[in-house]
Amino acid sequence: MWEADFGLARRHRLRVSGSNRTSDGMTTVAGNVEVGPIQVPVPVTSTLGIEELETNYNLLFLANTAVDAGFLVGVGYFEATITASTPVGGVEQKFETSYPSLGGNALFNPAGRFRVYVEISGFPEVTVEDLT
Repeated sequence: MWEADFGLARRHRLRVSGSNRTSDGMTTVAGNVEVGPIQVPVPVTSTLGIEELETNYNLLFLANTAVDAGFLVGVGYFEATITASTPVGGVEQKFETSYPSLGGNALFNPAGRFRVYVEISGFPEVTVEDLT
């Protein structure tokens, strides 16, 4: 995960963030496949990958030595890739969409050595193919 903030002016900022996560797993099919008189367990390897990129414009309506607070508006891109494979074949599915992003943020003690940052942001419900 990464994030970059660019100060455009005292009350205007541009924020860019992204992430790329992957999770792998391996299991066997419940039950065994019968090959003649022999029962053979079938191993299944699965991978879930999630990529996200988001850009926000941040306008501070309050900027002083105690707190910087403002609202965020932006756009993002989300992609999820799911794969499952066995020795006899496999499948892959990719879901991707762009979305609007809305929220607010506050940075307490912005000029101090110890700072606290709080952000609440999200996006409305989106539909990708038949999934919501």
